[in-house]
Amino acid sequence: RRPSPVEDARELSRRQFGAHAERYVTSRDHQASESLDRLLALLFFLVLLFFLASFIWGTTWLAIKFQLGIVAPEVSVAWRFGLASLLLVGWCLLRGVSLRFTARDHGRLALLGFLLFGLNYVLVYRAEQHLASGLVAVVFSFLVFWNLLGARLFFGTPAPPAVALGAVLGVVQVALGLQIINNSLRTLGVL
Repeated sequence: RRPSPVEDARELSRRQFGAHAERYVTSRDHQASESLDRLLALLFFLVLLFFLASFIWGTTWLAIKFQLGIVAPEVSVAWRFGLASLLLVGWCLLRGVSLRFTARDHGRLALLGFLLFGLNYVLVYRAEQHLASGLVAVVFSFLVFWNLLGARLFFGTPAPPAVALGAVLGVVQVALGLQIINNSLRTLGVL
Protein backbone atom coordinates (compact mmCIF):
# COMPACT_ATOMS: atom_id res chain seq x y z
CA ARG A 1 0.00 0.00 0.00
CA ARG A 2 1.25 3.45 -0.93
CA PRO A 3 1.34 5.93 1.98
CA SER A 4 -1.01 8.90 1.82
CA PRO A 5 0.38 12.45 1.51
CA VAL A 6 -0.35 12.98 5.21
CA GLU A 7 1.60 9.83 6.12
CA ASP A 8 4.43 10.99 3.82
CA ALA A 9 4.53 14.36 5.61
CA ARG A 10 4.60 12.67 9.01
CA GLU A 11 7.46 10.37 8.00
CA LEU A 12 9.44 13.25 6.49
CA SER A 13 8.93 15.42 9.59
CA ARG A 14 9.88 12.53 11.92
CA ARG A 15 13.12 11.93 10.01
CA GLN A 16 14.03 15.61 9.84
CA PHE A 17 12.81 17.01 13.14
CA GLY A 18 12.12 14.10 15.48
CA ALA A 19 9.05 13.12 17.53
CA HIS A 20 8.11 16.73 18.39
CA ALA A 21 7.39 17.51 14.73
CA GLU A 22 5.26 14.37 14.37
CA ARG A 23 3.07 15.50 17.28
CA TYR A 24 2.78 18.93 15.64
CA VAL A 25 1.70 17.49 12.27
CA THR A 26 -0.79 15.14 13.99
CA SER A 27 -2.17 18.09 15.97
CA ARG A 28 -2.52 20.17 12.77
CA ASP A 29 -4.33 17.27 11.03
CA HIS A 30 -6.74 17.05 13.96
CA GLN A 31 -7.35 20.83 13.89
CA ALA A 32 -7.99 20.75 10.15
CA SER A 33 -10.41 17.85 10.58
CA GLU A 34 -12.30 19.73 13.33
CA SER A 35 -12.42 22.88 11.17
CA LEU A 36 -13.80 20.90 8.26
CA ASP A 37 -16.42 19.29 10.51
CA ARG A 38 -17.49 22.73 11.78
CA LEU A 39 -17.63 24.10 8.23
CA LEU A 40 -19.78 21.17 7.05
CA ALA A 41 -22.11 21.59 10.04
CA LEU A 42 -22.47 25.31 9.27
CA LEU A 43 -23.13 24.57 5.60
CA PHE A 44 -25.78 22.00 6.53
CA PHE A 45 -27.39 24.51 8.91
CA LEU A 46 -27.45 27.24 6.24
CA VAL A 47 -28.97 24.90 3.66
CA LEU A 48 -31.56 23.83 6.23
CA LEU A 49 -32.42 27.48 6.95
CA PHE A 50 -32.74 28.18 3.20
CA PHE A 51 -35.16 25.29 2.70
CA LEU A 52 -37.10 26.20 5.84
CA ALA A 53 -37.51 29.82 4.70
CA SER A 54 -38.47 28.65 1.19
CA PHE A 55 -41.05 26.24 2.61
CA ILE A 56 -42.57 28.84 4.93
CA TRP A 57 -42.66 31.55 2.27
CA GLY A 58 -43.99 29.15 -0.36
CA THR A 59 -46.80 27.88 1.84
CA THR A 60 -47.76 31.47 2.69
CA TRP A 61 -49.00 31.92 -0.85
CA LEU A 62 -50.91 28.68 -0.66
CA ALA A 63 -52.54 29.73 2.62
CA ILE A 64 -53.60 33.02 1.04
CA LYS A 65 -55.16 31.10 -1.84
CA PHE A 66 -57.18 28.95 0.60
CA GLN A 67 -58.35 31.99 2.58
CA LEU A 68 -59.72 33.79 -0.44
CA GLY A 69 -63.48 33.89 -0.66
CA ILE A 70 -64.12 32.65 2.88
CA VAL A 71 -63.78 36.06 4.51
CA ALA A 72 -62.88 39.52 3.24
CA PRO A 73 -59.15 40.07 2.60
CA GLU A 74 -59.09 42.79 5.26
CA VAL A 75 -60.35 40.33 7.88
CA SER A 76 -57.80 37.69 6.85
CA VAL A 77 -54.97 40.22 7.07
CA ALA A 78 -56.19 41.50 10.44
CA TRP A 79 -56.29 37.98 11.90
CA ARG A 80 -52.97 37.00 10.36
CA PHE A 81 -50.98 39.94 11.65
CA GLY A 82 -52.94 40.21 14.89
CA LEU A 83 -51.88 36.65 15.75
CA ALA A 84 -48.33 37.36 14.55
CA SER A 85 -48.24 40.44 16.82
CA LEU A 86 -49.30 38.40 19.83
CA LEU A 87 -46.60 35.82 19.10
CA LEU A 88 -44.00 38.57 18.74
CA VAL A 89 -45.05 40.26 22.00
CA GLY A 90 -44.87 36.87 23.73
CA TRP A 91 -41.38 36.27 22.32
CA CYS A 92 -40.24 39.72 23.49
CA LEU A 93 -41.64 39.11 26.98
CA LEU A 94 -39.98 35.70 27.11
CA ARG A 95 -36.62 37.15 26.08
CA GLY A 96 -36.97 40.30 28.19
CA VAL A 97 -36.92 42.66 25.19
CA SER A 98 -38.34 46.07 26.07
CA LEU A 99 -41.24 47.33 23.97
CA ARG A 100 -41.09 50.86 25.39
CA PHE A 101 -40.86 53.51 22.70
CA THR A 102 -41.57 57.21 22.54
CA ALA A 103 -44.98 58.39 21.31
CA ARG A 104 -43.31 59.55 18.09
CA ASP A 105 -41.70 56.13 17.57
CA HIS A 106 -45.05 54.42 18.20
CA GLY A 107 -46.58 56.62 15.52
CA ARG A 108 -43.84 55.71 13.07
CA LEU A 109 -44.15 52.02 13.89
CA ALA A 110 -47.92 52.16 13.44
CA LEU A 111 -47.49 53.83 10.03
CA LEU A 112 -44.88 51.26 9.04
CA GLY A 113 -47.12 48.40 10.15
CA PHE A 114 -50.13 49.83 8.32
CA LEU A 115 -48.24 50.32 5.05
CA LEU A 116 -45.95 47.29 5.10
CA PHE A 117 -48.21 44.70 6.71
CA GLY A 118 -51.73 46.12 6.49
CA LEU A 119 -52.40 47.86 3.21
CA ASN A 120 -49.67 45.96 1.41
CA TYR A 121 -51.09 42.54 2.28
CA VAL A 122 -54.69 43.55 1.67
CA LEU A 123 -53.62 44.50 -1.85
CA VAL A 124 -51.75 41.19 -2.21
CA TYR A 125 -54.85 39.26 -1.13
CA ARG A 126 -56.94 41.25 -3.59
CA ALA A 127 -54.42 40.55 -6.37
CA GLU A 128 -54.55 36.83 -5.57
CA GLN A 129 -58.28 36.91 -6.34
CA HIS A 130 -57.50 37.83 -9.96
CA LEU A 131 -53.95 36.65 -10.72
CA ALA A 132 -51.97 33.43 -10.42
CA SER A 133 -50.21 33.18 -7.06
CA GLY A 134 -46.83 32.67 -8.77
CA LEU A 135 -47.15 35.98 -10.60
CA VAL A 136 -48.19 37.72 -7.39
CA ALA A 137 -45.16 36.19 -5.64
CA VAL A 138 -42.80 37.56 -8.32
CA VAL A 139 -44.33 41.02 -8.10
CA PHE A 140 -44.30 40.85 -4.30
CA SER A 141 -40.59 39.99 -4.31
CA PHE A 142 -39.96 43.51 -5.63
CA LEU A 143 -41.03 44.77 -2.19
CA VAL A 144 -37.41 44.49 -1.09
CA PHE A 145 -36.51 47.38 -3.43
CA TRP A 146 -39.26 49.56 -1.94
CA ASN A 147 -37.90 48.73 1.53
CA LEU A 148 -34.40 49.79 0.48
CA LEU A 149 -35.77 53.00 -1.04
CA GLY A 150 -37.86 53.71 2.09
CA ALA A 151 -34.83 53.16 4.33
CA ARG A 152 -32.92 55.68 2.24
CA LEU A 153 -35.69 58.28 2.11
CA PHE A 154 -36.94 58.08 5.70
CA PHE A 155 -33.82 57.11 7.63
CA GLY A 156 -30.98 58.20 5.33
CA THR A 157 -29.66 54.63 5.34
CA PRO A 158 -27.88 53.71 2.11
CA ALA A 159 -28.36 50.21 0.75
CA PRO A 160 -25.24 48.13 1.33
CA PRO A 161 -24.05 46.63 -1.98
CA ALA A 162 -24.39 43.09 -0.61
CA VAL A 163 -28.04 43.74 0.33
CA ALA A 164 -28.81 45.25 -3.10
CA LEU A 165 -27.15 42.25 -4.78
CA GLY A 166 -29.12 39.89 -2.54
CA ALA A 167 -32.35 41.68 -3.50
CA VAL A 168 -31.59 41.32 -7.21
CA LEU A 169 -30.66 37.65 -6.81
CA GLY A 170 -33.83 37.00 -4.80
CA VAL A 171 -36.08 38.47 -7.50
CA VAL A 172 -34.19 36.58 -10.22
CA GLN A 173 -34.53 33.33 -8.23
CA VAL A 174 -38.29 33.75 -7.82
CA ALA A 175 -38.72 34.64 -11.50
CA LEU A 176 -36.56 31.70 -12.65
CA GLY A 177 -38.44 29.33 -10.35
CA LEU A 178 -41.73 30.49 -11.85
CA GLN A 179 -40.33 30.10 -15.37
CA ILE A 180 -39.12 26.55 -14.65
CA ILE A 181 -42.53 25.58 -13.31
CA ASN A 182 -44.22 27.21 -16.31
CA ASN A 183 -41.95 25.34 -18.77
CA SER A 184 -42.50 22.04 -16.93
CA LEU A 185 -46.27 22.44 -17.08
CA ARG A 186 -46.11 23.26 -20.81
CA THR A 187 -43.95 20.18 -21.44
CA LEU A 188 -46.50 18.04 -19.61
CA GLY A 189 -49.28 19.60 -21.70
CA VAL A 190 -51.01 21.15 -18.71
CA LEU A 191 -50.66 24.68 -20.11
